[in-house]
Amino acid sequence: MTSVTATTVTQGPANFIRHYASQYCSNCQYDHNDLSQHLASDHLDTILNGSVRSAFSQHQHPAFDKSRYKYYDPVVDSDYTENQTWKQVKDGYDQANILEWAVQACPTSKIQHYLPQLIPPTLLILDDYDITYKIRGVHILQEIINKISDEGNVPSPSATTTKTTSSQSSAVLGRGGVDNVLIDTLFKCLTYLSDDSHHPLLRAAYPCLMDLICKTKPARSKERAQLFEKIMVNGILLGLKLGNYTVTLREILLEQLSRVYLELGVLGVQYLKVTIAALCDALTVPAVQLNRVALKSLQTLIHVCWPRIPGCHGIIIKGLATSWKYYYSDGNSSGKNSATNQQEQEMCNLIKETFKVYRSACKGTENADLDALLLYNRSLYAPLVGQQDISL
Repeated sequence: MTSVTATTVTQGPANFIRHYASQYCSNCQYDHNDLSQHLASDHLDTILNGSVRSAFSQHQHPAFDKSRYKYYDPVVDSDYTENQTWKQVKDGYDQANILEWAVQACPTSKIQHYLPQLIPPTLLILDDYDITYKIRGVHILQEIINKISDEGNVPSPSATTTKTTSSQSSAVLGRGGVDNVLIDTLFKCLTYLSDDSHHPLLRAAYPCLMDLICKTKPARSKERAQLFEKIMVNGILLGLKLGNYTVTLREILLEQLSRVYLELGVLGVQYLKVTIAALCDALTVPAVQLNRVALKSLQTLIHVCWPRIPGCHGIIIKGLATSWKYYYSDGNSSGKNSATNQQEQEMCNLIKETFKVYRSACKGTENADLDALLLYNRSLYAPLVGQQDISL
């Protein structure tokens, strides 16, 4: 038995399918070109209630261990992280690989039925001390949430029946506060900020957390708004303040602003000054993907908080002008390949689009600053703001 490797993560599910079939499917009639589907349709119940349950039941997470007190010490009661036999690799796969396959292969129509078997081991993986397993846990949970969300697309006799099925799955996640346990565990993932190896976890955890909140908390409810505000304060803003501030980390954090602001609405105005500053500062860094994310998020912030945008127009103009200066080539493309020229043109179009959204919110209060920009360098900025003096 060996420890988990990148090969185990990527090839483990396929290794499990082959090994299980060789052991238990010799007398089965099935399409050999779709072995996974055969296991999912005829053996999934046995797999989940057999080897998976046996492996993970030895390491009950405190949140699901009814023999413990309601409140437990995470240091004293951390024995569930010891002797983790479910991590042992045999025949090219571990038990997490089996769970990954099971969630992926499980028919959408049956996801509700198997949630009680899927959620406890998923939480153990998600709350593991090893960041590799945490990432895998987030992906497993995301797939579960996606299948719950897709239940509404399953053909049924009536729309009412379909809606009821989806609601029942959400109710299973919320039973006994399971949704809150998962939400709290995902919030812990947002604190991993100090190393580049944490970036995949953050990139996966943010959308998973927001999807889970939207799936389990009613729209426009106080609890849902509070959780999204917590994402803003304890996730994005704290990350921008305490993180290693690499381009990739900033891109990941700023990318979440659009969805958070769309959820918070006017509640997000109180964070406008710091978020606008972070976005516009990102526009001064010559990094294409970071700039693209910042521009798209800036458009959302302007749409949501447009009455307050005139108060921020100075910093927004500076950010847009700096980014424009980097990408605008004035028709001179010598020495650049076609891919670079296309990329610069796409970015210029995105900057123009953002500038148009910005001007629609300011309603003329920005004209004096734009005149000053043209006066500074008309040939550079006229294509962005217009050929004539704005105030005329």
